Amino acid sequence: MSLIAIKMDSKDVFFFEAVGKISKNDYSNILFPILEKARKNGEKVRLLLHFGKKFVGYTKEAVWEDFKFGLKFLRVIDRCAIVSDLGWIVHLSSILGSLIPCPIEVFDTKNLDSAKAWIESGDLALDYVLDQEEGLLEVHIAAPLNSLNFEVMTSAVDSYIEENGRLNGLLIHTKSFPGWEDLGSFISHIEFIKSHHKKIKKVALVTNSKLANIIPGFPQHFVNADIKNFSFNELREAKKWIMIK
Repeated sequence: MSLIAIKMDSKDVFFFEAVGKISKNDYSNILFPILEKARKNGEKVRLLLHFGKKFVGYTKEAVWEDFKFGLKFLRVIDRCAIVSDLGWIVHLSSILGSLIPCPIEVFDTKNLDSAKAWIESGDLALDYVLDQEEGLLEVHIAAPLNSLNFEVMTSAVDSYIEENGRLNGLLIHTKSFPGWEDLGSFISHIEFIKSHHKKIKKVALVTNSKLANIIPGFPQHFVNADIKNFSFNELREAKKWIMIK
């Protein structure tokens, strides 16, 4: 097997050691299932890929699979670390890093531990849990938001609303709202609000920030929802309030 999976502490981090020659089967049997599952569940993953001395190269079929891999799962990857001393791998990784929206960092082999630390560090910018049974979307914000955050979340939320009509509640949990990476990210945020504001029964703002003042007109967007503010440590109380029929 050319891609050997190595266990990492974080459940959203996948570490692969490339050994021998990577084939089409390595993509279809190892990488694709992991990322397809994440895509269907509206999740994001982090990849750590190590191309060491035992790595030989790619088969011709694998090169095409690599291209399709990038197109299909680009929005599923939150960040990617490439570890290699091979010049062509380093060069290709640098080119890809300038073309795709997720952060890519390249490390040489002696800094494998640094790559592990980087891929494990920090929380996802936006992490969420969609409780299908209770109809509750729980959003945790830890870093500046980007457009991809909303694309992934919107896909999961729209599927739920299509089946059930609406969400019972939206819970936004952030200690201090970090803002957006760029103007496009801000626009994506507003578009998400405009598309879903009539389909949410309650909104709980669980934060030490005055989120309603940070996001222009935030309460007005949810005119059909009951809105209540909670402090950052009142997550349990906020959930209880949303669950009251």
